[in-house]
Amino acid sequence: MPTNWTIKLVEYRNLSTIVGWNLESPQPGAEPDAETGPEVRFRGWFLAPGGPGRIVVSQGGTVLADVPADVPRPDVARARVADPADRPAMQTCGFDLTLPRRLGPYRLEVSSAGADGAPDGDGAVMIFDILDQNGGPYAVVGRNRHLFLGGDTNDSVGQFTEERRLSDSSFVSWQANFAAMRGWETAGGLTMAFLIAPSKEEIFADFYPFSRARRTVLDDFRIRFADSGAVIPTNELRAQRTFAFCETDTHWTDYGATLAAKAVMKAWGMDDAVVDALPYEFCVRQRQGDLGIKLEPRRASYELTFAHSPDPYLMFDNGVRNQGCLRIWENPQAPVQRGCVIFGDSFGTNLAQSLTGVFSRVTYAYRPAGYDPVLVAMAQPGHVILQITQRFLHGSPDRRGTLFDTAANKIAALPPAERQEVTDQLASHVGGRFSAFAAAHLDRL
Repeated sequence: MPTNWTIKLVEYRNLSTIVGWNLESPQPGAEPDAETGPEVRFRGWFLAPGGPGRIVVSQGGTVLADVPADVPRPDVARARVADPADRPAMQTCGFDLTLPRRLGPYRLEVSSAGADGAPDGDGAVMIFDILDQNGGPYAVVGRNRHLFLGGDTNDSVGQFTEERRLSDSSFVSWQANFAAMRGWETAGGLTMAFLIAPSKEEIFADFYPFSRARRTVLDDFRIRFADSGAVIPTNELRAQRTFAFCETDTHWTDYGATLAAKAVMKAWGMDDAVVDALPYEFCVRQRQGDLGIKLEPRRASYELTFAHSPDPYLMFDNGVRNQGCLRIWENPQAPVQRGCVIFGDSFGTNLAQSLTGVFSRVTYAYRPAGYDPVLVAMAQPGHVILQITQRFLHGSPDRRGTLFDTAANKIAALPPAERQEVTDQLASHVGGRFSAFAAAHLDRL
């Protein structure tokens, strides 16, 4: 894939002492003819008093190279040093490094040297962030070892750091969605909630390496839909953020999901006795997380997980991951003897699990805030949660077709052996309590 480099000077000190500098590779902008290879070349020169400067290249806190800028560049000396007698001592100012290509921004630090050749604390320092924007999602390294998402298609960094508004089409779509919710509640006798999962940088803004904009997409959404009743548990999560998020993952922990579930139930006005049926025992486990695996070497951290797994309650799983996923849990001893359906994204998985102690049936559909009347008619719930993550708000809910169409298309695209395994599992439910759910998949294959 062609590269598209952005190069930003993020810190500098005492630039007046620099005779000159140039980064010759990589160059900013798109390189349509350059295919992404396994390596990237950092080449240039840095001319300052005191002899060869120092070049440090790092990524994600890992130093990849720490070398003197001592490659001979007589061409630079001729062009930049007026006195010919000074040129021989100044010409060793270049650097030329070839390093492994990795996702995320490279940090290039150049500094002038002192008399002993070591970095001069009073000398010139320039720090650049160099990023291939076509590289894909990566881990942004923040303070206190916390990792954040960058390079995603929703531009999480830009959404947090830039003044942005909902597009007109997005505003109209969400406006129609909130208006439709009232009709769905009335027609189905439902109690509904719209839940926004705050981004990790929203909860840990002081750990995030970039400053928050005055009005983000989330702010714009709050203002425009102030009367929507949307549940945004920012304060609840911030108050216990050390337990609600772990260092190496984008998502809230099981404990954080339970805090969000509690916020929804409070908004519904549920009795304390019912709210108390949410999980209250947690244990500490170590895992790498979806961001920890993006670093080299990988990094793990600790997080609060359910002490008692909800897996024994899992009665139906359509075998699809992400978009089109459908899972159903049943708990006959739950205090609310009605069902709850969650139309959510990846944050909705453990949100649904946390609610298995409250509702006799919990249905989770990976369909971010996208109400599906076909599935609701089959599940016959009393409560419905439309859940979406903050970084998806700039778009609109996808209510085209039904989840069963999405799931069937994904199953059909699986490798033959895997497809057979999934269809056999679905077929095992035919004639049982979940026969209608299984048939809704199989009839579309």
